[in-house]
Amino acid sequence: MSKILLVLVFVCLSFSSASAAPITKTLAEDTLLHPQGDVSGSVKFKGGTSVTLNEQYEVISGTLKYYGFLIPASKGFFYFYDKDLHSTLMIFKPDTCPIVFNARGEVLSGQIGEDASFLIWGSASHATFKKNTYIEFDEQGYVKTGTIYSDITFRPLGWRNFLPLDDNAGFILFKGETEVFFGPGGQVSRGTIAKEFKINKITYPAGTTLQFSESSDPQIVK
Repeated sequence: MSKILLVLVFVCLSFSSASAAPITKTLAEDTLLHPQGDVSGSVKFKGGTSVTLNEQYEVISGTLKYYGFLIPASKGFFYFYDKDLHSTLMIFKPDTCPIVFNARGEVLSGQIGEDASFLIWGSASHATFKKNTYIEFDEQGYVKTGTIYSDITFRPLGWRNFLPLDDNAGFILFKGETEVFFGPGGQVSRGTIAKEFKINKITYPAGTTLQFSESSDPQIVK
């Protein structure tokens, strides 16, 4: 009897897991669908592109047909033209890459349709990211990767191990209009430097893309 019960439990769990698996399909035409999470109304997704749906047929990811006002999964953002912290809708770009929604209906990744500043760590560390470029947020609401608007200084991962203790305090200048990847504490794990600098007799020219870590000197990304 106990063996039968175990088999039944296993079958039920298997069925539940299968029914909850995401569904991926290609849209035959432009289609209004509801993003997953607490989002009112529907959004039009582009025909001929793939969408991933949850068990309620809500969109986990898909490509927008038109520019759309959606809520980013960030801890807030600053529009390029003001200094107020916002936590509501902003424009995301259609056609190019899928928008990924979290369980609350916020955008985890996609292309932003306007220049905006997002927090990268804490409540004050933020940077401006370029419109019409890809951005991704981590589970805490900080930027995980994005294309910076202009040259800006960040601390790279492992900076205490290879940078001198001087007035720069571990900050180096990264090149504008390039993609930056952020690690713990808003430190850069990968980015393109805007100025030449030297480490252990190795010269890294301006414009070099480097991978940073806590365990080794920067490595050139080719």
